[in-house]
Amino acid sequence: MARMRAKERLVGARVALAAIARRVLDAYMGLLLSLNREIEVQVLGSGISSSLERYASRSLIALVAASVTPGIIGYVFFVKLLAMPSTRALVASVLLSVTVFFLTLAFIVAAPGLAYRSRGSRLEPRFPLLASSLATRLLSGLTLSGAVLGVAREDLDDIPEFRIEVEYLASAIKAGVPVDRAFEEAARITPSVSLRSLFSALAVASRTGAGVTDIVDAVLREYLFNVETEVDRVTSSLGAYMEMFVTASVMLPIAVGVVGLLLVFQSIPGLNFETIMFVTTFILTPMTAAGILVLSDSAVSRIRL
Repeated sequence: MARMRAKERLVGARVALAAIARRVLDAYMGLLLSLNREIEVQVLGSGISSSLERYASRSLIALVAASVTPGIIGYVFFVKLLAMPSTRALVASVLLSVTVFFLTLAFIVAAPGLAYRSRGSRLEPRFPLLASSLATRLLSGLTLSGAVLGVAREDLDDIPEFRIEVEYLASAIKAGVPVDRAFEEAARITPSVSLRSLFSALAVASRTGAGVTDIVDAVLREYLFNVETEVDRVTSSLGAYMEMFVTASVMLPIAVGVVGLLLVFQSIPGLNFETIMFVTTFILTPMTAAGILVLSDSAVSRIRL
């Protein structure tokens, strides 16, 4: 009897601890959502974790460990090596723990967004591969759900970047979720703008019965048109930057020559021709070239083919 009571108390304690842990986790998830309303979408779309709850549970453990460990190590360091009084060492270690806590929390909140945008930039140039694979299966006579399952079964090795979206769609369809709802949810989590447009259009087509092949073709045409427009814009920008560089290359020597000629007739205290040549050759010209290179690289990097 005593052993059964002890076992019941142990089970009750475990249930109570589980309930407390559940409340703490729910409160922590609420904190994350209040700091970043899009964190659930970012966690799913970036592939960091399969759910916000799992991400929250793991990050909470990391947050506690990252906050407590520096405080303990700092207290030992302050007392043993710096010979600080225990009270001052305790205050310093608490301040260290609080600082690390907020820095870690900021990283936990910001990391999914950074990963989400990074993955979106990688997916966008690969979008035609998924769209063409889906269009090929639709042209072969498969239904929209059959095309998605076919891509998930046979094409993912060739387009592993889209594994999250394709597996999400395939699992939702297998679970009996309506196709339009599955595509709407996939459009909600994907970081690719073109893929979001495609999924949203296919969700509408699934409800209305419109031609899905025509929709895929239209989205592909829109994607290629956007790429062409971006290429034209970048080409125009590069032309302007090159004109700036050529103008600077021509005008700087002329300006230096004119100033040097003026100094021959009218000297200025503290200013001579050698100083102007040094500043122009080793400061102004390299800075101008570096600035134009940075602008050109920034413009070209917007195009991802």
